[in-house]
Amino acid sequence: MKHPKPNRSALPRTMSPVLQGLGWKLLAARKLRPAAWLLRAAIAFDPANPEAWLIYGHCLKERRRLKEAEAAYRMARRRGYGDAECDFQIGQVATMTGNRAKALRVYRLLADNEHYASSIAELFLTGLLAHDPLRGPEAVGFRSDPPGSEPGAVLYDVTDLTDHAVRTNTGTYTVTGIQRVQFELLGRTVAGTDAGKSTTGYVFFHPVALRFVLVDPQRLFDLANGRITAGTTRFETQVAMMEDGASCEGLQNACLVNLGVPANPAYFGEVSRMRGRNGWKQVSLVHDCLPLTNPEYFDQLTADRFRSFIRQSAACTDLFLTSTQATRRRLIDALKAEGRADPNISVVPFGSNNTVPPQPGADELALERLGLAGTEYVLFVSTLEIRKNHRLALECWKALAQRHGPGAVPQLLLVGRMGWMVEDLVRELGELDVDKVPVRHLQGIGDDDLNVLYRNCVFTLYPSLAEGWGLPVTESLSWSKPVLASSLEVICEAGGDLIDYADPRSLESFIEVAELLLFDPGYRASREARIASNYVRRTWSDVARDIDRVVRTN
Repeated sequence: MKHPKPNRSALPRTMSPVLQGLGWKLLAARKLRPAAWLLRAAIAFDPANPEAWLIYGHCLKERRRLKEAEAAYRMARRRGYGDAECDFQIGQVATMTGNRAKALRVYRLLADNEHYASSIAELFLTGLLAHDPLRGPEAVGFRSDPPGSEPGAVLYDVTDLTDHAVRTNTGTYTVTGIQRVQFELLGRTVAGTDAGKSTTGYVFFHPVALRFVLVDPQRLFDLANGRITAGTTRFETQVAMMEDGASCEGLQNACLVNLGVPANPAYFGEVSRMRGRNGWKQVSLVHDCLPLTNPEYFDQLTADRFRSFIRQSAACTDLFLTSTQATRRRLIDALKAEGRADPNISVVPFGSNNTVPPQPGADELALERLGLAGTEYVLFVSTLEIRKNHRLALECWKALAQRHGPGAVPQLLLVGRMGWMVEDLVRELGELDVDKVPVRHLQGIGDDDLNVLYRNCVFTLYPSLAEGWGLPVTESLSWSKPVLASSLEVICEAGGDLIDYADPRSLESFIEVAELLLFDPGYRASREARIASNYVRRTWSDVARDIDRVVRTN
């Protein structure tokens, strides 16, 4: 049935937004043909209405009339609708028609736009990767061993880190937590390989082909370190890294080392296929079991995803790695619950970066830029999330300021990005009078500035309620800084007898030890001296070598 063309003279021009609104409602209800008719009517009554043109483009796109949809989006832009939104929609149309070159040209213009970054990332990880790499492994400097040879190649999986980098599509990329561990370990394995052919490879799980793809790892680390080729953008570098990938189909007897928690539900299916078809082995680094042991600190999706990871790992992982004995014990219990008895688990403790001496006058300039010139402060480095126990830290400093006066208490400096389940805390920090309660929050701090903050702090604080390792503890020790941390089993493994502990659920416990470190200079100096004399720094290069050795000998 044909819809009659609207009679423009029958209704006044002011009916255009009314018809547009009705058309939008029908579009949302997936009633595409009547929606298109109403939107055409809205345009007929007011051809200068840019929003009607945009919504009409959406309707045409849903009906797969893509050429007409692009024309509508261009008309919306010509009539004054925002260029960015229209370009984004035109890029989507180009993606749907398979015109990848055009889509990339459009998205390149929008890649640094925060409003569109996450949507572009999702398109990049789906439609824009709809190709199946056919090049051989040697194309990315990889030398595969002949079938049946031992030991086989070691393939480090960069999927989790790459996904994180893409979805964090901003001008600067700061890795923290689990991604920080991956970044440091993978960076050391890259640095440790020969410039020519290597039996250490780096793979990405292709979200469209659902296959593992060998990639040039240097592109990823250039991307993360901000070393972008002149004239290109982060987005282009991401695309190039994937498009330059090579097929893994011919690799026999390889060992796949996964350093994160795979998000793609098809991941373990492909692992099982390559185990059966090509004789691959799977190694998984389990950072912690907190979504199982402490689900109250995670959303349901994260907990379910981790539970699925453990269940599928139990079925097809040959070797597990953990950073502590405590995590190893919890992992054994988790795997046993999934029917995996006596799993092969090796413990490889994590490390920290080498300390870097400051250039003359550099620290003073950095502290001044950060608003800390001449300020004594205690450092708490962590993402703001509920399990890190920032609430206790804040209450501790409130009590100290009340007991001793705010001028006598060094500032508590919270350094880390915004996390989750801390909305009330964030609101309170924003309303805090720093002159009465000396607490500040800084985020977006890069590695160089973080080194400055560690070098110049009085001591560091880490009252976490649940941990897998506690990187800030070993980072503090590497700078010979005293630490007041939770008496958790995993943190005791990391800090040994070199740091001070308190009960993370006891405010008075933390206040007592904090007062000792703050107001007894002799005690604090003795702790610094003990750390400087007894702490044996373990670098990320040491950790990477140990992992590679364990993987190749198991």
